[in-house]
Amino acid sequence: MGNFNRELTREEAWGWRLPEVDPQVRMALQSAQVEGEILLTSAWASLQDRIYHYLLTGIIDGKYAAGDAIPTEAKLEKLFNVSKAPVRHALVRLQTEGLILRQRGMGSFVKKQPPDNAWTKASGFASYFRTEWDHISIEILEVSVSLPAAHIAAFFGTPDDEPLTRTLRLRRHEKLPVMLLESWYLTKIPVSDFSDPQKADVLFNFLKEYGVILDSAEEMLEPIALKKEQAAFLEVSSGIPALHIERRALDRAKRPVSFSECWVPSGTWKYHSSIIT
Repeated sequence: MGNFNRELTREEAWGWRLPEVDPQVRMALQSAQVEGEILLTSAWASLQDRIYHYLLTGIIDGKYAAGDAIPTEAKLEKLFNVSKAPVRHALVRLQTEGLILRQRGMGSFVKKQPPDNAWTKASGFASYFRTEWDHISIEILEVSVSLPAAHIAAFFGTPDDEPLTRTLRLRRHEKLPVMLLESWYLTKIPVSDFSDPQKADVLFNFLKEYGVILDSAEEMLEPIALKKEQAAFLEVSSGIPALHIERRALDRAKRPVSFSECWVPSGTWKYHSSIIT
């Protein structure tokens, strides 16, 4: 960036008098005058991106846990050798995404930390988990050791008469039921541990404590009409359309970890996926 860390005067930015700026940076700069303010894109935006990703990585990696204060604006300005503008825009972006809480005169603090496991990152509902985590809750409906259906036993490679651990959970956004989840596990984890809502909230983080590390998963999506029992849990009418998702997860040794099904009623969450080439 050369010496492009000081405040530019209005005349310099508008008149392109930037002799100290690296030629490539100078070519990348586009300036515009909006209500008397100078907006510098490209190079300026890259500064706020760097600050944003620096703080985001710290939050996701646990360097800054829920309730922790992140570096002050003054510290970030000194650390990145920048003016106030890119720092404040990076903080506003984190605040808009629901990751931090800014308190006047006190600083910025990490809100309830969003999950960072592979399930939520790979899920088509990742945007909800990332931005609405403070408003999402989990309810444990059932935990049991039961006989699975034949196709589930086949996935785990177990005899049809061998019981597996089964959980049935309901996820709410605010107070609205948005997802019914039924999951089966081969791992020998005490049923009482699965019954703990805090542990069951992000199951793959919980499974790590038992040495189970998720490596890959496959999803199959299908539109269906909700059956009476599913509709009752989701507090909707039987027969309404819903998205049915079947997920098969494997560990690093390509062994089965879990078999899950979830039902999301139409009109609640929308499944979103991106393709990057």
